[in-house]
Amino acid sequence: MMGKVAESIAVSVTAELDSLVLRYKILFSDGDSLEDELIAKYSLTLNFPFNVGILKNYFMVFLSQMFLSVGDIVLTCSRKDFVYYQKISDLLYNIRNYQEGTDYYPKSYIFFDSKVEISCKSPNCAVVMNMISGGKDSLVSDFLLQENGAKICRCFISGLNVASDEKEKLACQQLYREYDTIELQGFDRLVNKLVQISDCYGCPPKQNFIPKGRDILSVALVYPLAVQRGCSYISHGCEKDLWENNIEIDGKYIPTHDSQSKLVIEPMGQQLELATGIGLFSPLCGMHEIYILTWLMKNHPSKVKLMQSCFYDSWCGKCSKCLRYFLIEKSIGASLLDFQSDPSQMVDAVAAQLKDVNAEKEVRYYKELSYLLGNSQYYEELFTPVFSSHFPQFFRKWDLG
Repeated sequence: MMGKVAESIAVSVTAELDSLVLRYKILFSDGDSLEDELIAKYSLTLNFPFNVGILKNYFMVFLSQMFLSVGDIVLTCSRKDFVYYQKISDLLYNIRNYQEGTDYYPKSYIFFDSKVEISCKSPNCAVVMNMISGGKDSLVSDFLLQENGAKICRCFISGLNVASDEKEKLACQQLYREYDTIELQGFDRLVNKLVQISDCYGCPPKQNFIPKGRDILSVALVYPLAVQRGCSYISHGCEKDLWENNIEIDGKYIPTHDSQSKLVIEPMGQQLELATGIGLFSPLCGMHEIYILTWLMKNHPSKVKLMQSCFYDSWCGKCSKCLRYFLIEKSIGASLLDFQSDPSQMVDAVAAQLKDVNAEKEVRYYKELSYLLGNSQYYEELFTPVFSSHFPQFFRKWDLG
């Protein structure tokens, strides 16, 4: 539970040739303070105009929910943009309060009107920036985009996953021929500060070192590249369980899988398109993880062996993601991943947990795990892709089977 919260946050963003510098100063409730900066170093010179205010706003929203700020959230945006930022911030606070067992919210939302608008190419232009991570979601998104004839640009952000960054970087090098990179420096210091004041982070096997709302920051950082590469869309791979598994408690909507949710991604996409002409969508939002990974293991086993998706290191065999991948392997008779520990040791405990009457609400990936552990009633739901209106008009092909 949070030992202290932020009382005020100030941020600034400046562009310096091939880098963005995101400076911040946080004052905490006990008088402690943190003043530092993130440096995002790009693999190319940022010579195309873009809206720095968007980066500043998303960084402010991210930090505010990360440290549950009870001060003002000050944004520079139009009145129309402001509605989306507030909706995104409220959702992220709901997630953090639910996780921490707290009830903190900003004192007020303040906005300053901004006339800065960047218009990109036609929204029907199929040039897509695919955010890659070395995992299965971005890899299958790439396959889907290729099948739909999109011109694909790619970007990998290093420094966002403190526990397995080097493994993810190696996976991307092996899986993709060409992509841009953003090297984020100083994010580990932010995470270390969060670990010091919250017992919900850095405590395997229940939690990891990935702070909530991280995708808000990653989309903001990749936005200048999308502008420069002439993209009309940013592809953010969020599969169906992440997309739809949200809950409501006391009238508050809580995306149980962090910001990779319809509740968060859709207003982000609406805000970005309104302010910049760039859309944000998930090619995977109608596919369950079990369907995606089963297809990938059967059709591209050599690429699966190169992937990195473990929560803590490199296929630790002790986290929930390793358990799901192990069970999917077992269900199709494959043995592709080299786990450091035997994931089967987790099976009995998870099976017992799923017998609880509240398991469906409390256990992540309830349907997938139930099916993989012998309950076949969810087969049709898990293995039938569903078309979604979230897709751009050019996106037609769907079934990877």
